Amino acid sequence: WDGVLPYFGVEPWYTFLSQFRVCLDLYTTNSIGRFGIDCAGVGIPLVASNRQDSSKLLFPFTTVDPHVPEGGVNFVAKCLSNDEFYDKVERTAMRNLHHYGFGKSRERMIRVLEGT
Repeated sequence: WDGVLPYFGVEPWYTFLSQFRVCLDLYTTNSIGRFGIDCAGVGIPLVASNRQDSSKLLFPFTTVDPHVPEGGVNFVAKCLSNDEFYDKVERTAMRNLHHYGFGKSRERMIRVLEGT
């Protein structure tokens, strides 16, 4: 379904999100893709727009062109019907999630500030 959700706060949001089996985000604007980071954090595979930077690292097997929805629909169906694929998508996201943690973010900021 599609809907507008009120602000939950951190714990209620993660509790709500963790109840899904798979998520779909066909956002058409370039962004970091916080939703993908949230999904990876609670262990939910995401079929994500290739306009989201996080999807390219966290969900490379299910990143799609948001203007071609058939690809997204096919990956949602594959995640729901193929446990091996589902596990692969989830494991990849969990393995790469550290990239968005404080330590790695600090390293990137220091590199920018030092001009390297």
